[in-house]
Formats: sequence, structure tokens, C-alpha cells
Amino acid sequence: MTTALAALVGSGLAGSVASGGSAAARANDSPPSRLAVAADRVTFRARPTVVFSTQRVTLSGSVDNGRAGEDVKIQAKDCGLDFFRVVSGAITEAGGGWSTFYWLQGPSTTLRAVWNDATSAEVAIQKRATVIVRKRSGGRFEVSAYGKLVWRKRVFLQRFDRRLGTWQAVRTVVLTESKYSRWASATFTVRLPKGTRIRAVFPRSEAGPCYLTGTSNTLTA
Repeated sequence: MTTALAALVGSGLAGSVASGGSAAARANDSPPSRLAVAADRVTFRARPTVVFSTQRVTLSGSVDNGRAGEDVKIQAKDCGLDFFRVVSGAITEAGGGWSTFYWLQGPSTTLRAVWNDATSAEVAIQKRATVIVRKRSGGRFEVSAYGKLVWRKRVFLQRFDRRLGTWQAVRTVVLTESKYSRWASATFTVRLPKGTRIRAVFPRSEAGPCYLTGTSNTLTA
């Protein structure tokens, strides 16, 4: 499991956002907040902003008083929720800068930094669905996907058509088995010419708003 997963984890996409924020976003915070947004008070950056599985996100920023020892809280609003909660924190160093790490174990989320009643701009961290396909004995295959919301979702099995140079749909597999925490899987049999390349795709239609489309490793049947 670890080796196959590591092979799928890429460097992700980097993103950075300077401080600020919209009044509409603050108005939707629940419970009501007294936090004031000040463009020059607290900054917040996150890299990468697209992650696989439990990939680590590097968070950093600064506060405007330039002091060391200031307490900065990291808040998250997970996909499907309408409120922020504290998920991490950091202490500033000389000059007011700070940095920390965050592991996104759930679906896509929105992060922000809070310091001295000031809140930074919000940064969206998107979770790409992690999909793995494996060979089993007797011509059987297993496809697995990681996440809280993938149970009973559909995964599309595809084969590579060398003549056309494109991937073609073979069948749909429903993830109804669970062997590991937060993993859903399915075992199936498919008849294909020897040497056929196959892969599994978790489409946007199944991923919904909380995950991005995911494509598995490639196997040879």
C-alpha cells in the first residue's frame, strides 16, 4: 500500500495568497466571528494547494508587528461545512514570520490564519482522489480509492487503445469493500488481450465538490 501510494503522490501545485479577504466570506462564518480583516496585519501562504491522500502542506506567513513569540492559529473549513475550526498553530520568530505543516486527512478544505483578532485571506486546499489498481491471482484485479466520501462511488476502468492512442472505457466498478481505514475497494475480473494497459479513473461526477478527479497507476493485463 505505502509503495503504490508514494508512487502516486506528486509535487502538487504551488499557491500563495497574500492577506486580505472578502466580506461575503466573513459573513458566512459560523459561529459568528469578531475577527477583523486587515490587509497589512497577517499574511498566509500554503504550498501545495492540490494534494493527494495525506500529503503534507507547508503553511507560512507573517504578522505586522514583527515580534517573536506571537501565537498564530490555523483554522480550517472542510468541504461540506459552513464554519471554521482550529486545526493547527504556530509561533512567530524574530521579524514576525512563522511556518508550520498541515496534513489534510479529510476532503478538500479552506484554510486561514488568525492572529490578534485579525484573519488572513482564505486559501483553498483541494484533495485529488487517490486511486490504485492492483493485480490479483486468477486474472482478477482490485481497485481502491482513498477518502471519507468514496464508499459506494463508481470508478471507471479504462484500457489503452494503441491504434487510436487514446484510453477507452472497459467497465464501471462500484467501491463496496473496505479493508483499510478510509479506503474503499472492489475486486473484479476483466478479459483483455495479454499486454493490454489498463488504469482506473475516479471521475469528477463521482468525486463531487469535495474531491478532484483521480487517475490510478497503469498496469499491464
